[in-house]
Amino acid sequence: MNKLNEILLEELPDLKKHSEAFLNKELSKLNFKRYSGAFGVYATRSQKSFILRFRLPGGVISKEELQFIYDMALKYNLGGIHLTTRQCIQLHNLSLDAILDIIEQGILKGLYTRGSGGNYPRNVSMSPLTGVTPGEAFDVLPFAIAANVYLLKSIYAYHLPRKFKVAFSNTPTADAHSTIQDLGFIAMSYDHNPFFKVYAGGGLGKDPEPCLVIPISLPPSDVLYAIEAMLNLFIKEGNYEDHNKARVRYIVNKLGKAQFIASFLDELEIAKQSKELSLPFTPSFEVYEDWSTTLIHPRIFKQKQINLYSMYFQPLGGQLTLKLLKQLLQYLDYLPKVRLRLTMTEGFYMINLDEATALKLLELTDGLGGETKLTQSVSCIGVPTCQMGILNSQELLDNIISYFNHKKYKKDILPRVYISGCPNSCGVHQIGSIGFAGKKKRIENVITDCYTLYIGGSFHADHVRLGIPLGDIPSPLIPEFLYKLALQLESLNINFDTWFETDQDSLTAFIQPYLV
Repeated sequence: MNKLNEILLEELPDLKKHSEAFLNKELSKLNFKRYSGAFGVYATRSQKSFILRFRLPGGVISKEELQFIYDMALKYNLGGIHLTTRQCIQLHNLSLDAILDIIEQGILKGLYTRGSGGNYPRNVSMSPLTGVTPGEAFDVLPFAIAANVYLLKSIYAYHLPRKFKVAFSNTPTADAHSTIQDLGFIAMSYDHNPFFKVYAGGGLGKDPEPCLVIPISLPPSDVLYAIEAMLNLFIKEGNYEDHNKARVRYIVNKLGKAQFIASFLDELEIAKQSKELSLPFTPSFEVYEDWSTTLIHPRIFKQKQINLYSMYFQPLGGQLTLKLLKQLLQYLDYLPKVRLRLTMTEGFYMINLDEATALKLLELTDGLGGETKLTQSVSCIGVPTCQMGILNSQELLDNIISYFNHKKYKKDILPRVYISGCPNSCGVHQIGSIGFAGKKKRIENVITDCYTLYIGGSFHADHVRLGIPLGDIPSPLIPEFLYKLALQLESLNINFDTWFETDQDSLTAFIQPYLV
């Protein structure tokens, strides 16, 4: 048994002790959260059961790992699993015995929960279609995996002021959210010379900020030095006293942008001089000829590899039932070359599909998940599961989709909507074209469920911007509002982002009557 597994297994009795104290009301909800998050364990709102989060580096998961998670969910009578907005998988409403059993069995299989919560380096995110995307600079998968291995090997030993997030994107679309992380990398090349563009000091939630661009062209083999440098800067300058001002972005405010960048570059040089962290591989530049296809579908994507496809599937709200998961696993038994990649949008890609397989998977998943951008909207888990939540974000998403179904409106007009049940932005509402954040608001002396509406957010590297909060909409009015918005967009023959960018005043005027 390797050292990491030995240490993580030795921690489980202490996790059991703290969890029992919490269940017996001997440990407060807040103090338990501060302790248990390190293990990827959170109490549900009932304070009688638990949530468990697996960290899946870059969203890469093998068929065997997915089978294990399915087996554990089945063993403990769960109806499904939850796909998160950081390429992880969560199991909900577990007993303490179940939590301890699943963590132990996962460790023995190399499937970890440690550090998926708490003040630790979190799951390393990655563009899910890296390695198969036409026009990408290079495949970032080896670098994302190496970063996770580096962070995980001593995950138990970190003492950080707050969580630490790293992301790798293969193109400027930045679908791993590299532009709003503590540290982000975007693959670039110039004259076939590969490098990473480096982003730092971003994040969502309270006091959100987009990243600063670090003015260097980082050799891909140096990514671990950059991670080490930012960790060291975080430890030296981060706020250990105030949990609410402890993320890396607050160091930017403390030092100023220029000094933050200079301090990071100083730490980068120190790391290079003090450790040997250079990666022993370089990006490959395989040349792929463009090719044409007659297989056109919104959930099918042509790969750069000739005659191969990727298929996207997103269960509504990221809630994947065990019934469908079982069917997918059975089908994967016959597809040894197919790979799964989880996304930042609560879905997954199956890559390396031939045309017949792609069509079969479309048939298998037809009508079981999102087929339009609206039905592929993102929602955190919210109330009644999340103990920190304010509103039931999953219910809002269900109500929106039900309203459109009732109106028999199937046109793919609206953008994806991002919903958080509270201001914490687990549903990343601050970087969506349309975002909602749950709150309670007194209206005519009545406490009302409302969502703050955000518009115009973007994480694309060419136009990174935080959404603009326009005001609050009562939850029951949101489905109708979105429906009327879809009709207006159709009438104007324009998409939402274009309307926002070209005539924000008229868009705001359209929205204004719905605000309270």
